Amino acid sequence: VPMSTRTPVPHPVHPRHLLGSAWTRLDGQPGYRHWEVSAHAKKSGEVTLSATLSRRTQLVIPWRQLRERAQWAPGWLEVVGGEQEE
Repeated sequence: VPMSTRTPVPHPVHPRHLLGSAWTRLDGQPGYRHWEVSAHAKKSGEVTLSATLSRRTQLVIPWRQLRERAQWAPGWLEVVGGEQEE
């Protein structure tokens, strides 16, 4: 199957791959845009994200929420005027 016709796999595939990964928040919420996964709670299925500019600022969300492409992008992307630029 040619690469261009494959359906993209939602990211992330499994929470064990998340620890230490970088994310950019795209949903336009005020505050920090760049986050790093600092913990994963297996029982609750949640991840703790720490803001890169303030490690004390944390966000706890279900890990599957990172699959929402309108809200999150893997890596730290430059966001200009509400649009992402890679």
